[in-house]
Amino acid sequence: SSLYNAESKTGKSGNKTLSLCSIRRYYTLLKLVLNEATKEDIIVYNPMSKISTPKASKDSKENNNDYVPTLEDLTEIIRILDTKDLRTRAIIRFLIDSGCRAGELCGLKWSDFDFDNGCVTICRAVGYSDKHSFITRTKTGKERTIYISDCVMDIMREWKNRQAWDFRNISTEGFCFTQENGSLLIPN
Repeated sequence: SSLYNAESKTGKSGNKTLSLCSIRRYYTLLKLVLNEATKEDIIVYNPMSKISTPKASKDSKENNNDYVPTLEDLTEIIRILDTKDLRTRAIIRFLIDSGCRAGELCGLKWSDFDFDNGCVTICRAVGYSDKHSFITRTKTGKERTIYISDCVMDIMREWKNRQAWDFRNISTEGFCFTQENGSLLIPN
């Protein structure tokens, strides 16, 4: 049963399939992560760049022609990430683990993290318009709390300590990821 079979909850073989909404979220996350991996020279080419956004087909039949990165692909990206700088590792590993949107990542503050319980509250996003960024609500307008793996929480904790040192003379206003001058990271 294809990942893109978004028309039913159960495929032909009895296996559960994903809704079109879930497929689009995974598509967007994978494309974003692989774009970042390309920018950081972790991979040479983003295989998602030639894949169009998943849409429901007119005849509701499965589409088996699109490439979807496998668990092995993500494992390889994570292995390569271990050779990259801490900030890059923190961004990409958090995106993979959390599934949050790029604007939500840019809007994260350290006060949103509960390191003791391994979770983070997603309650704001950064938008970008007319060459300036701004704080806005999440796409749904609702905050949500998600649990993060211990490994990624350790990376985030390490990044928090490094950021405190690296930005000791620059105000980040508590944001987890900023530009070098401390201003908001732009989610594009």
